[in-house]
Amino acid sequence: MRHNSYSKYLLAGALLCAFAACSDDNVTPDNPQQPSEPETKYIGQAVGNFSADEWYPAGKLGTTENTSAGCYEDNTPAIDEQGLTDLFNQGDMMASAKYTLSTEPYKGWGPVASRRSCEYCHSGGYAHGHSRNDMNPVKGNGYIVSVYTPDAPGSNNGTPIDQLTTFTMLQAVEPFLPPVDPKQIHITWHDVTSMPSGLPMQFPDGEKFNLRYPSVSIPQSAFNTDPVPSNYEVRLIASCNFQGLGLIDAISNEDLKKQYEAEGRFVELNPEFFDNTTKQLKPEAWAEDAFGNKFVKRFNYDLLDGCLENDVALWDELNILRSDIKHICSTEPWAKAMSENENVISYIQQHGSDANSYVHPYYNDGTREGIKKA
Repeated sequence: MRHNSYSKYLLAGALLCAFAACSDDNVTPDNPQQPSEPETKYIGQAVGNFSADEWYPAGKLGTTENTSAGCYEDNTPAIDEQGLTDLFNQGDMMASAKYTLSTEPYKGWGPVASRRSCEYCHSGGYAHGHSRNDMNPVKGNGYIVSVYTPDAPGSNNGTPIDQLTTFTMLQAVEPFLPPVDPKQIHITWHDVTSMPSGLPMQFPDGEKFNLRYPSVSIPQSAFNTDPVPSNYEVRLIASCNFQGLGLIDAISNEDLKKQYEAEGRFVELNPEFFDNTTKQLKPEAWAEDAFGNKFVKRFNYDLLDGCLENDVALWDELNILRSDIKHICSTEPWAKAMSENENVISYIQQHGSDANSYVHPYYNDGTREGIKKA
């Protein structure tokens, strides 16, 4: 009987708890939540101590009604009204499109080229330890090699060899061969164990860092040229990404000129571009585009070009011809080697008579001697 009396107390307590738990569900809050206002309500209006312009996410010059996290990436009216957005998109397509032999609209690639598109080299960077051990011309590999005849034993300076173009051509259309076989280019990375200057390999706060550098070797067998080079050295060069190219292109001629003059007060600068006596840029420091505009040279490792917008990259990297450049980018030693290659001659004889064939320009009269001359 005592057991049953305890059960009654427990049951009563449980019911009391249940009622207490349910009672909160029907309580009306003292301050009911107001419906949230859309963030776009105040855009373009003078509210409080903010002017109408200040309610735009990027200010009046960056006018946009987009209030999402990406609002600061919106185009400004000044850009759109001038058609600059369309021009940018056209340029972006030219840089990112994969070019082909004959498929519209991005045709004309080859017969030899460095890559399939500009994006292959310039889509990434080589910071924070990013590196490769090969020269395969795949997307993301922006390496090119500088092959030169050293002006002294062990020198990093010298004259570029005649067998290669500025940008290493690593690909070719059948039946041609690339000037240098990328599979025979060997890249080895070495760890720096000590600084030649004697400086410690750590920051002032004690944090240590690691450095490494590449060495590159190319055997003579890798060259598909006549003659093949000899007594040469190789340096590895990494391409800058699109963001970096754009920033360099945005520097004005005046600012570059001032920078040369400011540095020339204290050190001797490149004598090919800068007169270290008069402290002025030489005429050789300026590049001129097809429209007569002049720019201080700033692009490519040997500073050949001055303006990214009118650069000849589609030609000297992809071999895309244009109205002012109607010859392919190649070298005499490569052309001679291909004109004497039996596989090349046989292929052109078999396929070159067709006017629609990409090897038709090399067909000439169809004879072996005629093909060699073409």
